[in-house]
Amino acid sequence: METFTRHPGVCEQFFIARKKANLYTNFFISAKLNQDLNISILFHSLRKVLLNNSFLVLYYSSLDNQLKPCNKVYFNDVVSFQIYNQPQSSYPISSSIDENLLSSLDNYKFQLDNSSKPLWKIIILNNNEIVILCEHLIDGFSCVLFHNLLINEFNNYNYNETNTSEINNNTNDLLLFDSFNDLKSLKPLPPTIDGFLNLDPISLPNAQNNFLSSPLPLFSKSNQIYSSYFCHHNYNSIFKIVKFKKSETEKLLKLKKHFSSNKNTNLRLISIIQIFFLKSLPTNYIKSVYPKQIEFLIAVDLRRFVDNETMENQNLIGSFPSVHKFIIQTDQFLNSTHEFLILKINQEINSILTRPLLLFSNYQKNYINSNGNIQIYKNLLLSQINLKKREVNRLSNLGYNTQSHEGNWKIIEFMFNQNISDIGSSMVLNQISTENGMNFVLGFVKGIFVEYDKNTTQNEDDIINTIASKFKKSLLKF
Repeated sequence: METFTRHPGVCEQFFIARKKANLYTNFFISAKLNQDLNISILFHSLRKVLLNNSFLVLYYSSLDNQLKPCNKVYFNDVVSFQIYNQPQSSYPISSSIDENLLSSLDNYKFQLDNSSKPLWKIIILNNNEIVILCEHLIDGFSCVLFHNLLINEFNNYNYNETNTSEINNNTNDLLLFDSFNDLKSLKPLPPTIDGFLNLDPISLPNAQNNFLSSPLPLFSKSNQIYSSYFCHHNYNSIFKIVKFKKSETEKLLKLKKHFSSNKNTNLRLISIIQIFFLKSLPTNYIKSVYPKQIEFLIAVDLRRFVDNETMENQNLIGSFPSVHKFIIQTDQFLNSTHEFLILKINQEINSILTRPLLLFSNYQKNYINSNGNIQIYKNLLLSQINLKKREVNRLSNLGYNTQSHEGNWKIIEFMFNQNISDIGSSMVLNQISTENGMNFVLGFVKGIFVEYDKNTTQNEDDIINTIASKFKKSLLKF
């Protein structure tokens, strides 16, 4: 049992403490398939993925502060089926997910300390779209990996080995995992990322200067009035989907390549996206929220620094992000060209992506100094409630995902969204791409634009629609 049980790592501890402080930490990634699923292939393929990736059968035990395998995981406890007929849309969309469903998924809450339920669940939409909804102890790249592993199992599925009709007729007692019988087949639990890289956040050179200057803001919506103070109550969000077709995505990639060649630099598409998103926001909002400087947060997947041999032997599903900060002066942002700002932010991002550093907020720093006491960590989070929060700008990018699966099953589209309070801002831009196009979800706390621009006469939905339209049009004209 020792190889399947361990204490949480630094990244995992952060989200456990947030959960205990009654703060939201969930997110989801959906994969639209090229054909309909049946229960038999889903059950057998999902079971194989779980046995090969032990993190997916874990729950968190508060009693001894350990991640442990669930006693049993029943199919019906983690998989549900939903027929969702989305309202008429003005844009072409192949995913079943629209803004109304985004809002519904955003409010889902997990129980950490439940020995019969892991840290995720699956919703099958219209029999052809798989939505994995997670606690953030499992990160975004893990969920992309999960979808790809599941598709591989679909393509390896042997229809002659199972009694399909029996499974389709009775799912009540289907066991995906039973610790008594399956531990011998379960792959060992990989170490935390700080264990893999052997990095001590406190002993890094100049580490104290790299910590975020203040804790990530914790806030929520109460009584449908935007609050500029930390709050852990329920809140309302507005989401807007922005989709780029295959031809539009290819145009952006060609522009990036051309720009890189002209400027002799390794230009990252997220640098272009980040600047054009900010430039699409109302100027009055920018001046009010960021009077002196605009603060950016970027999450870096630390798997990129793990050696190739380890990566080949471990699928590394879990929580492996490091959060980095950089700033641009507001006057400089408002008065500079797009080109200048893109190159400036790109330089920062390229610098970040070459350093395997574990950089954390003051929460993590103080937690590490407390010798791993989750209760102390929780209290540190709660101490910020009702204090003035600060705004940060965040782009969450899960990259361009090429599909290399050999077989009849394919992923034709991804959609990605995460809870706004989870990433510490009143707005977030979530992005993910495949060969078939690029999807964005813009997320805003309801009331934010009215709060920061008292003189506006526009409806907030109209403001957000204008932002989304300007963002897409300006990118395609670049």
